[in-house]
Amino acid sequence: GREETVYKVDVARKFVPLVVPLLVGNVLFPRLLPWEVKATAKKVKDMRKTLETDADAMVSDLLHKAAFCNNTLGLSPHASERCLSYFTPETIRGFLLDHFAPERMVLVGVNVAHNDLAKWAMRSFADYNAIPMK
Repeated sequence: GREETVYKVDVARKFVPLVVPLLVGNVLFPRLLPWEVKATAKKVKDMRKTLETDADAMVSDLLHKAAFCNNTLGLSPHASERCLSYFTPETIRGFLLDHFAPERMVLVGVNVAHNDLAKWAMRSFADYNAIPMK
């Protein structure tokens, strides 16, 4: 979707107690290494160029801008050329702190008992210190 991020893991049921805390930790507290962010910045730039050559994607982006008047869903999910200088570990961390919180997440398990998944999710979030949402 346009405004969602998905983290997906396929594991056997017996590994749920190991994987849920790893997943939660990587979502809420990722390591943003400067050289990895720098390497990814080129991919972001290339993605923008790909969008400009894909007429259907560009029309969809422009329709969203018009329909939502550059507000919420009207904002492009792709960085503009002038925004690339802000693609740093600090700005990414700020975005994560502002928008990634347990209240905004959905944890789904397939072929896993709900009680087991809920137990490991609660344990994984137990040490999370909530940051007031903006």
